[in-house]
Amino acid sequence: MIAEKDYEKLEKILFIPASYDENKQKALESIRFWRGSMIKAFFDVDVHDPRKIEENGQAIDDDSLQKKLFVISDVEEGINKLQPYIDVGFTEIVFTNSSPDRKRFVDILTRISDVINNQ
Repeated sequence: MIAEKDYEKLEKILFIPASYDENKQKALESIRFWRGSMIKAFFDVDVHDPRKIEENGQAIDDDSLQKKLFVISDVEEGINKLQPYIDVGFTEIVFTNSSPDRKRFVDILTRISDVINNQ
């Protein structure tokens, strides 16, 4: 039971889809397929048809993707988006890398991590 555990000692893990490209539109294009999973009803109803899931996801616009997922186009934006998660106490953040160039995301994430760790 969680009530018997010390909250401060628990790992707090966040899984979040992520995409990076210097061109914000390219970053958004490569992460749009996650839209279907952002519909609450997706988890409340028994839908298994990927076409239906994709169709329902059309309701999620790019602005919502940028606000709710980790979509960045530079180091400063990455720091600004990552810091609130650290501030609320996440001890581990796992990114699902949906970037057009996945290696570039790893490279920029390393730079972001270096800045945050040296603050």
